[in-house]
Amino acid sequence: AVAVAVLGAGFANQTTVKANSKNPAPAPASAVPVKKEATKLSEAELYNKIQELEEGKAELFDKLEKVEEENKKVKEDHEKLEKKAEDVERHYLRQLDQDHKEQQERQKNLEELERQSQREIDKRYQE
Repeated sequence: AVAVAVLGAGFANQTTVKANSKNPAPAPASAVPVKKEATKLSEAELYNKIQELEEGKAELFDKLEKVEEENKKVKEDHEKLEKKAEDVERHYLRQLDQDHKEQQERQKNLEELERQSQREIDKRYQE
């Protein structure tokens, strides 16, 4: 294992020495204008891409605004429907209470009539 580590270190030193020993050659004169033109082309492409992204961003903001407006309308409709449901429930409960009171009144009247009828029957039997 030690031998492998030493061998690996030796290769690393050789690589470093070889890399340091080579001097990079200057770029040919004809390559410089091509590189500048490629950079200009890349800048133009980047500018176009930025424009596309900005347009896409604007479209997304428009869609977001429409969705938010629609959401607001839906919430308002929901609130109106909840209020209407509460009103209907209140009306139903009032009507139910009224029906119950009327039923109690009818029952009371019926019981009173039965008592009167029973008293009349009792009077007839006594006579």
